[in-house]
Amino acid sequence: SKNHLSQNVYRAPQLANISQMQFAFDMLYLALHQNLEILMHKSNLPVGSVIASMFPWPRFRDMLGKSAEDWIPADGSLIAQDTAYHKLMKNTVEQVRAPDLRGRFQRGLNDFDSPGGTIAPSTGNPETYDASNHLFEAGSYQADALKRHTHPIATRHGNIGKSHVATGVDQEAPDLETLENDGADETRPRNVSLYYYLKVN
Repeated sequence: SKNHLSQNVYRAPQLANISQMQFAFDMLYLALHQNLEILMHKSNLPVGSVIASMFPWPRFRDMLGKSAEDWIPADGSLIAQDTAYHKLMKNTVEQVRAPDLRGRFQRGLNDFDSPGGTIAPSTGNPETYDASNHLFEAGSYQADALKRHTHPIATRHGNIGKSHVATGVDQEAPDLETLENDGADETRPRNVSLYYYLKVN
């Protein structure tokens, strides 16, 4: 019919525009995928750089192609001796390993040995040495902890000390206050999960 024909004539340019846009997006994706190896190789990221990615190691490695030999997962693995990273680090540690960032947050060191100097420990890391009494440096691990704090508790008959045992009251009294165990399995800030990779060449 005339109306059907006019509708098709009207839709033709729209369909053509959609097809052209889809083609353009497809070409852009193909170009980015094919040139990712070149982009990563020429990105001038120095050895020792750590980047975050949305992709797990098998897919990240396949996307890099030949440049995949320049990167490894930041999972604490031993690093091959023929890499530039190993050669740079071998004089500072006995075994050269990638930092293990699996399930861990990153924290900036307080001293970059830069003109900016350092910040107050209260706003940075208040602890200078790790559990082995080694000065914190790049790749150092710090275990989880809770900051020292107090819980003031008002009771009807007495006080609750550090041992959480009420004093000055009959321990058998039925109206003793109790502290509920509440919360998650860990103390954490808001976070987003990503994969981390280390440049070794």
